[in-house]
Amino acid sequence: MKEKKNGLTLVQGGKLRGAFTLAEVIIVLGAIGVIAALTLPSLISNIETKVRQRQVQVFERKLNQGTEQMHAKGYLLQKYDSTRAFVDDLAKEMKIISICDSEHLRNCWSYDEVTINNDGDKYAIKDAKTGKSFKMAEGTYDDTIGIVTAGGISMILAYNKDCEPLDPDSTYKKNETSKCIVGVYDINGNRGPNKFGDDVVSFNGA
Repeated sequence: MKEKKNGLTLVQGGKLRGAFTLAEVIIVLGAIGVIAALTLPSLISNIETKVRQRQVQVFERKLNQGTEQMHAKGYLLQKYDSTRAFVDDLAKEMKIISICDSEHLRNCWSYDEVTINNDGDKYAIKDAKTGKSFKMAEGTYDDTIGIVTAGGISMILAYNKDCEPLDPDSTYKKNETSKCIVGVYDINGNRGPNKFGDDVVSFNGA
């Protein structure tokens, strides 16, 4: 037998059992909603940042593995005459599905402009024709080449024609085989934010 007393349910034996009113339930749900609204954007942002960091690590590891294979086969014991010559050898060791010259970079990139700072200034992909584009590097760099990897990563890179060939008798540090190239790449295509320093990342092997 049950009996209500002062907002509580009196069950047989005289024991009281607590019960939530509809108003109390609504208040609790509202509080949970406010907390979720405050914390979810930060949580999602942190997850997205970690995903991008992982994508960067994976791509740069593959790029460096490609240049290490080039070194192992003796390709890097010479100077290259052009960025295109370097990319042609890189394509033997790394899966590349598209190669675009400096006049057709947009064909290897998913969108027209990259946001380069927090003020919203933009840089046109079609203008990234030298190693000095996007402030990638200073030096005697050949014209850029655009590539798209089998994993869907777009990259614009340039070869430093002043870079010295590797010494076949020396032991090199990890990733040193990519020291003669600089570039920028996009890790997630046109999904955005298409911003330099975010999903658009600089690469400087020097």
